[in-house]
Amino acid sequence: MTTHSREPGTPPGTAPTLSADERAAVTALATGHTIAGAARLLGQNYPTVNNRVARVNQRLGFHRTVLTVARCVAGGAIDTTEITRDVTLPLPELSAEQLAVMTALAGHDSAQAADLLSIPERKVKETAREVGRLLRTRTRGHTLAVLLTTGTIPATAALPRPSVANAGVAA
Repeated sequence: MTTHSREPGTPPGTAPTLSADERAAVTALATGHTIAGAARLLGQNYPTVNNRVARVNQRLGFHRTVLTVARCVAGGAIDTTEITRDVTLPLPELSAEQLAVMTALAGHDSAQAADLLSIPERKVKETAREVGRLLRTRTRGHTLAVLLTTGTIPATAALPRPSVANAGVAA
């Protein structure tokens, strides 16, 4: 029987153990498919794939699937050999600003990344789209998966850290 939650004492940032179906769904997302595209690719219906991904999101404590994809790539929970299949290597060189934004997005949503970098959220989203176009990736999850897989951004970027939203809040 496959366990689906981290055991007590497992280092933070370790990706969860995924069932074969969950691994297939998250891998499809990491290669640029949407939930609907993953369902078609896997020959399953949308609600089934969506529920599998939602369970992984819940175990990781995320509300954004892109963060789940980044964590699973960084933590080695999925096979990354297919992630760069449709991407031209070597990757184009990214600016320092692009790298900073994508590194922040590997572990935070757009609003949190904007707060962390002290830039407007609109700029974070524009930069993420720009990097996606440069890399010719299909989704933000695919963009982050490519950057993490190639080592362009460090895997530690997708590891948990204190929430930006809770920083400075008195207990």
